[in-house]
Formats: sequence, structure tokens, C-alpha cells
Amino acid sequence: MLYWAEGGKKGINSVDFANSDPNMIKMFLKFLRNIYNIKEDKLRVYLFSYPNQSTKLLINYWSSLTSIPVSQFSKPYISSKGGTIHDKMKHGLIHIRYHDKRLLQLIIHDICEFVHSWDGGVVKHTSL
Repeated sequence: MLYWAEGGKKGINSVDFANSDPNMIKMFLKFLRNIYNIKEDKLRVYLFSYPNQSTKLLINYWSSLTSIPVSQFSKPYISSKGGTIHDKMKHGLIHIRYHDKRLLQLIIHDICEFVHSWDGGVVKHTSL
């Protein structure tokens, strides 16, 4: 359900989950690692931050939290709009990316199956 709410679904060929909440990021990675048994070296992380934030510190923070090596982080995006220390995204926002079209299709299929089992046919379903 995390991916249904926060993940990229259309026009992409990769799993892409974006969030700024450390607990959601940890939960999503646990899902990928334990349910889908992903290859760790295929994980990539993309950081979004504000100009007043240290990207080096943020990357180190997220690397430690996710157990994803810094070498698997892509060049961060630094917003041109200023942020303050009181922003909700005090650790920036990251995208957890995994380039595997088949995995994306499987996740979307599993979401559809779950929704169908609970919604009584209310939600329009598409097939893969």
C-alpha cells in the first residue's frame, strides 16, 4: 500500500518510491528486501534537498538509515527555492529506485490483487 500511495506507476520502467519519512523508507526497503528478494547492488537513491541543507550530511544520514552505500546515490537535486530548518523535510526527500520493469509490473499486479480482494469491485482495475 505504501507503493500504491507514494510510488511511480505510469510511464516508467522502474520501481520509484519517494518519501521524506525515515520510517516509510525503512518499511518500503524491508518490503523490497524480504518480499521481493531484490539485488542490493541494483538499488539507487536520489536525494532532493534545499540550498541550506548539507547534501553530504543528508546522503550520509540516508545511507546509514537504509544500509545503501553512498556509491549508490546519484547526484542530488538541490531546489532553487530556499527552505528553512523547520521544513517538514529536515532530512530532504529521497527516491528509492530499482530498475526492473518486471518487478514494477509485479508490484502493481499485487496492489491490484489486494485492492480487488477488499473493494468489492468498486475500484476500476487494469490488467498487465
